[in-house]
Amino acid sequence: MLRIVTLFCLVLSVLAVGPQNFNVGKRQAGDKLIWAGKGNQVIDFARAITMEVPFPQEDKTNNAVITQISANTVLDAGNSQFSIQSGGVGQKNVNLKIVTNGAHKVTYNVAIYGK
Repeated sequence: MLRIVTLFCLVLSVLAVGPQNFNVGKRQAGDKLIWAGKGNQVIDFARAITMEVPFPQEDKTNNAVITQISANTVLDAGNSQFSIQSGGVGQKNVNLKIVTNGAHKVTYNVAIYGK
């Protein structure tokens, strides 16, 4: 019986959905929100979805140094992974990559702080 309960809990943890968070850096005195973005993607069948979130956006400039990058995803299934492809904390730009596995619908939010 214990084995069945353990297996059931393991299956639930793999199927768990909800927000998954990514934070790098630390808020500092005097920093402020310099950019916030959100988006979503819906597909007909569950598969891996890759999204790139560049900052600053094309044809924009940024003079602030990034102090913290905060992102989250809300998925209908599966999980997500975040990675910084270039730039990041201590820089004036960042290219954030979000990869999900087994999702039909993905919603993401990104907040970038700097000074």
